[in-house]
Formats: sequence, C-alpha cells, structure tokens
Amino acid sequence: MFHSLLEEAPMDKIKDSIPGFHDLSLRIRQFEEALESATTDRLKNASESILIAQKTLNELSLYDPGNLPVRICHNDTKLNNILFDKTDKRALCLIDLDTIMKGYFHYDFGDAVRTIVNTVEEDEKDLSKITFNKELFEAFIDGLCMNSEFLTEAEIQYLAPGVKIMPFMHGIRALTDYLQGNIYYKVTYENQNLDRSLSLFAFTTNASEHMEYMQEIIAKKFKRAGLI
Repeated sequence: MFHSLLEEAPMDKIKDSIPGFHDLSLRIRQFEEALESATTDRLKNASESILIAQKTLNELSLYDPGNLPVRICHNDTKLNNILFDKTDKRALCLIDLDTIMKGYFHYDFGDAVRTIVNTVEEDEKDLSKITFNKELFEAFIDGLCMNSEFLTEAEIQYLAPGVKIMPFMHGIRALTDYLQGNIYYKVTYENQNLDRSLSLFAFTTNASEHMEYMQEIIAKKFKRAGLI
C-alpha cells in the first residue's frame, strides 16, 4: 500500500538523506577498509563472522539490480516500524519515515520479511532460535498480492533474493561497525555488534535454505492473483 500510494510521486523531489544506504558495493568497501584498520583483538574475536561474510560475498557476486525500476522506498521496514491497531491488530501504516529515499522494492520486501518470519531479536546469541516461519511468510505474500499490481516481472523475480540480501547487508554493516570500534550503532555491551552480525548472517543462511520454497510460494500466489 505504501508503494502503491507513492508510485506516481515525483522522484526528483526525493532527496537521499543517507546516500548509499543500501548500496551493497559501498558496504563491501567499508568492510574491506575496516579489515585493514581493525585491531588484532577485534579481528581475532570476529574471525568467524569475517569468514561467513567473505563466503557470502562470493555468493552475492552476481547481484546486479541494474534492470530494476528505481522506486521511492521506506528503507527500514522492520516489523517495529509498522503501526498496528490495538483492537483488531490490523496494520495501519509505516512509521519512522526519515529513511524514505530512492531504492528498489526488494529492499523493503527483504527487510520486512527478515523481521516477520524470524521472531527473535537481531542480536540473539542463541542461533538455534533463529527461525523461518512459513505460515507468516505466506500470510505476508497474500497481503502483498493485494497491493502489488505495479510490480514488474523483474521485481517479482528479485523478491526472494531480497530476503537474503537485506539481512546480509545489515550483518556486514554491524560487523564493520564492530571492527571500527562501535562508532555507528548504539551498543549496550562491547560485542553487541558482533552478536548482531552472527545472528543476521545466520538468518541469511536460513533464507538461502528457503530460497526455492520462497520462489515457489511467490510464483504460486502471484499467479493465482493474476499478477504474473
């Protein structure tokens, strides 16, 4: 609904408040720079997370959104940025609008899914608690089908990969911040950014394992709705 309402909004009026916010190539460069400048202790503590990041980067090397239309995106569609009605529990609107910028639809889709199907906090230390709730995913796709006539076929094809790309991007940002000495994200304990990265990378792996399932569900429900 958010994207439907903004489909005809003048793109030239939208200013990027945080340039490169979801630019994966930028986040990779920042990560590589952090590896060069990090202390020996931080590199040692983060060795597991660094290896996971480097492996996943190889898997995402073919990521190229160049053929996708640029849209006005919220860019922070985690579940706690959706306002719900107290009585009937229906979603009312997106809040926290300071990140509205140009971007790609799968940014908002992937970020929403990662916080809907996985019900633990993003800095969860017990990685066995990280889940992919299929019932919640399918309910979300049902809702999406009610408001997605504007999506192109290429955008629909990118929905499932977005569920892997977005948590990974958040994870590599948290890891980079840890390596830099926790200068961006607020932390309540020294290794919180490291825990965030491991948790987000664990969900990235979970999303990879559900890729075929997501693509099948998206194709089935979009076809049933006459959208593909």
